[in-house]
Amino acid sequence: MKLAYPKISFDKDSKVFVTFYVDKKRYRLYNGDRIGIKLMPNTYPVEERYQMGKLLASEVYKYVQTGNTIFKRIVTDENNTRTDLEVLKLALDRKLKSNLSKKYLETLEFIYLKIKEISKDGEVNEKTIEKLLSNYVNATSYNTIRTHLSALISEAMNLSLKHNPMQRNFLQLKQLKNYLNN
Repeated sequence: MKLAYPKISFDKDSKVFVTFYVDKKRYRLYNGDRIGIKLMPNTYPVEERYQMGKLLASEVYKYVQTGNTIFKRIVTDENNTRTDLEVLKLALDRKLKSNLSKKYLETLEFIYLKIKEISKDGEVNEKTIEKLLSNYVNATSYNTIRTHLSALISEAMNLSLKHNPMQRNFLQLKQLKNYLNN
């Protein structure tokens, strides 16, 4: 495992975060929740946040160096009785609380509502994704929806979604898109 020391940065709202890479995967943490510590630098006054960010970077570095992994799935329902759609809604809610652009969040909400229309019995599977994406024949629209959808599903996977409905090979979708464009 290759780990560079976390970089401390500020977002446009003056919130501090640490960025680091583990095996070429980027992580960005605004607090210590994912490593099991109660460290929230953004609850401090702006002039103290950088120092608290340095502390967070140090704790994250020590945590990962000792072999622990970041972003283990968070099981939000011990009985696993939530439907895929309910987990996707939790993921959307989490995204809506994060510091993302208004347009990005609106697109995520739009995608969630479309999936909700398509989903049968709260199940989100490959066919659900295929049906959603097949509505977009314009390459830009298709890729925008697919990228946003992937982010939403990744967040759901971090929560408790048991399968990735986008993991399937999208060759069939590309063939469908090409067919519709001809």
